[in-house]
Formats: sequence, C-alpha cells, structure tokens
Amino acid sequence: MIGRLKYASLAVMTVAAAVSTLDMIRGRRVDAVRAVFASPSRMGRDQLLANWERHRGNEQTTLAAATPPEALALAALWIDQAAASPPPLQKRALAYADTLLAEVQHDRPQAPGASLLKVRTDLVRYGQPGRSTVAAFARSYDQAGFLRDEGMWRLAFAAIYWRALPDRTRTAAVNEAVWLARVDGRQRIAVEQLVAGTPLALPVAFRLIS
Repeated sequence: MIGRLKYASLAVMTVAAAVSTLDMIRGRRVDAVRAVFASPSRMGRDQLLANWERHRGNEQTTLAAATPPEALALAALWIDQAAASPPPLQKRALAYADTLLAEVQHDRPQAPGASLLKVRTDLVRYGQPGRSTVAAFARSYDQAGFLRDEGMWRLAFAAIYWRALPDRTRTAAVNEAVWLARVDGRQRIAVEQLVAGTPLALPVAFRLIS
C-alpha cells in the first residue's frame, strides 16, 4: 500500500513538473512573439496616430491612399493596444487594425506581414487560433518562406500550435528555423532555445548537424 502511494505521489509530482515546464516554455515563446512584433518607437507611434486621426477626419481621403507604407506598423500598434485594453476599447482597436489589414491585403495581397498580423489579431480577439488563423499563418509561408525579422515569431507560433499546422507548414517552419540559425550565428542559440522541448527540436537539430 505504501509503495503504491509512493509511486502515485511520484507520478503526480512528475505530471506537475511537466505542466510547470510546459507553462515556462509557453511563456518564453509568448514573450518572443511579443518581442518580434514590437511597437514602433514613441515618436513613431505619435506620428502614426497623428496621421491616422488626420486622415480619419478627412472623408475625401481613403485609408488606402493615407496609410501605406506605414499601414502594417500602425496595424501592429492597434493590435498591441487591443491586447492591453478592456473589451470595449479592445473591440475598437481591433476594428481599426482589421481595416488597415484589409487595405494592405487588397493593395498588396502577397504581403506576408499582413498575414502574420491577421494571426495576431485573431489571437487577441479569440485567445486561440481557428481555422482561418492557421490558414493565414500557412499563407505567410507561401508568400515568403524565410523572414529574418518575423521568423522568430513564426517559430514561436509553430512551436505552440504545432498540432494544428498542416504538414507543409510544419516543414516550412523547420526550414526557416534552420535558415535563421545559419544565416546569423549569433541567433542560433536563440533558435535552439525557442524550439527546445517542442516537436521542432529534433528535426531542427538533425538539420543543423547535417
């Protein structure tokens, strides 16, 4: 009886440790996700918002004419604000981001940044990715297989939501991880830390030693 209790206690402790480790890994990747899409500088934010307010007040000016090339930066700003706001303000900020992203996707349908910001918008709005979120994420790889600035964000997303990704997108994520590690030796450690303990770890490790 004592032996059974001992093994049961060990099993509970093991599960608890595994959950704690998973939470830590997820937290690290969420931090990475936030860091990659950092907001513009304070001066940049002020200028973007000033442009936004000025053109919003001019009914004769369309967003398509007013916002590029800073549309994606402004959309990222509204998404950041939405993530830190209570529901009523969050809804408004996400609506602004949706409008900007729609304009970019209309004018530049192959822009991977717009697809990735669509993913971020869904995560803020729903908390978890849906089918359209995964489709947007996969589409970003079709638009650009390797992204130096947003690559770590994509790896973080792939590591967390691996099971939801189609095989082709999983392969693309592994390819990008290897590319990021090789294109900048200083970034290799960051890549290895990001994928550690995830389904990305083994295929990335094998590719890096081959």
